[in-house]
Amino acid sequence: MPTSNLRPILAAISAFLLCSLAVQAQVSAAPAAAEAKPEVATEKGASLADTPANPESASTDAANTGPQPPDGVWLKDAEGREYFLDKLAKSAGPYQKNDDHTVRTVWGIVLKIEKEDEENFYYRVYRQTAAETPMSARPEPPSPEMLDAAAKSYLQVEQTDRVQAIAFSKGLPATGQWRHGFVLADMNEDGFLDVVHGAARKTLSVPQIFLGDGKGNWRYWSEAKYAQRPYDYGDVAVADLNGDKHLDMVLAVHLHGLIALLGDGKGNFTDWSKGLDFVVSKEGVAPGFSSRAVTISDWNGDKRPDIIALGEGPRLSIDRSSSTNDDSNGIVIYLNQANGSWVRKDQGTGMDQLFGDTIVLGDLNRDGRKDILTPSNTYSRKDIVSYAKKDGSWQSINIATLRPSGYIRGVTIADWNGDGRNDFADGFVNRELGVWRTGVDVQLAQADGSWKRVSVWAIDGRTSVTALAAGDLNGDKKADLVALTGDGETWVFLGDGKGGFVKDDTGIPKLTDCKGYHAALVDVDKDGKAELISSFAGEASPLLAPGRCPSGGAIQAWQFSERVGTKTSEKAIGTP
Repeated sequence: MPTSNLRPILAAISAFLLCSLAVQAQVSAAPAAAEAKPEVATEKGASLADTPANPESASTDAANTGPQPPDGVWLKDAEGREYFLDKLAKSAGPYQKNDDHTVRTVWGIVLKIEKEDEENFYYRVYRQTAAETPMSARPEPPSPEMLDAAAKSYLQVEQTDRVQAIAFSKGLPATGQWRHGFVLADMNEDGFLDVVHGAARKTLSVPQIFLGDGKGNWRYWSEAKYAQRPYDYGDVAVADLNGDKHLDMVLAVHLHGLIALLGDGKGNFTDWSKGLDFVVSKEGVAPGFSSRAVTISDWNGDKRPDIIALGEGPRLSIDRSSSTNDDSNGIVIYLNQANGSWVRKDQGTGMDQLFGDTIVLGDLNRDGRKDILTPSNTYSRKDIVSYAKKDGSWQSINIATLRPSGYIRGVTIADWNGDGRNDFADGFVNRELGVWRTGVDVQLAQADGSWKRVSVWAIDGRTSVTALAAGDLNGDKKADLVALTGDGETWVFLGDGKGGFVKDDTGIPKLTDCKGYHAALVDVDKDGKAELISSFAGEASPLLAPGRCPSGGAIQAWQFSERVGTKTSEKAIGTP
């Protein structure tokens, strides 16, 4: 694609980020007032929208930071707001033209079209205004003793090479942007698990189902037919929504909202979405709640599966004609009315709420109700556990043992020490005393309701652990842990059933500079050991990372077997 076609989009994205991130910096600093603010830090493998604002470098001069008219002349609309007309070449990539005079581009951005000719679309770019950000004094440099004490809390477990990974992926896509989530479910009712994924990014396609045979062979279910909706990438969850014994699906569609589809076991999926938030962006219309993280469970105890979703956070809006808040935050639950309609339940979705790309359910306080565990894409937020209450509401709590001054990207739940209590793991990237680290911790549930942190693995740098999965991959009846990173690595940690781990070199190759988006440990071949299914995505940026993720991404599956003549290596540096 010619660079000239990308320039207006990149300029508008940059301007948007200056506005939204400045606001985010003010809000996210509140629960961490005693901690030092970060310097500019774009995590490798993370999107720009995940970058924390830097109060010392973000300009408040819109004339210097926002996109500018090529001829220097600003136009004014009927309300006096300044804009200019920019153009997008129709040859820039596939697009979807809508009846409301909007165009959805290959990037998933919806543009309000002012006019068009044979070669270009012309759209308004409104003048941006960046919010002022508070200045803060730099903290005193930490002493060597403080640095040493902090470093000792980031331990690396022993390393082994007991388990070998064997490819189990024949027929799964080796290219393409596969984000954000998927599930394993028997959609065609042949007794074997299938991979169910939303549309791959930049394809403007339908949901993607890969039928499995339980032996590591997969094929795309090309015969499947879907209700006509504006699908896009996001997350997916599967359950029998209407009690007809066939599996259905719910899609969390980036920028738009949620879609429920009823399946018949034969590949026919019909719409069942009345009452779910879903908005096709248009001028003057509030964007509404949207999500990239969704799951299904009977939340209110009426024996019907309900939808639990997490907001995806700040969203790009090039057309600034709407005065609505263009952010989607917090937990929203949609209660199943058993007639194809849903009733929304939430506790506020303002800027003070969490947002992220994963949502996990499990009983974390032993009251018999499933609680909600989420990551946090807001700097230094620690209220990632929400306990379910008897009346259908939920209460978010801070986890004091989470790492300071950072982000939680991946989460998963299991009982790692065999005490009958559910524990959880968190994949973090944080900056403590001026040092950025990436790692995995396990939070062991204590009898008094508190949590005990166990450091599993940590490295220097901002790579970030972006997805976690729990399951028994070697058949010893003990929960293991898998982590995907922002630069395409797969870390495997074997659990000992007592809260301890070893990092095992399974031989899974690195998918260079592709971000891991989702992982699942599921026994696909029914041999008592879980297989690993994982998805990756990424793309080159002409300005920031021209060589990133050459494949664009992939969906992979791995089977595990014990190596012959296994041995244990020396302890890793830094392990006590």
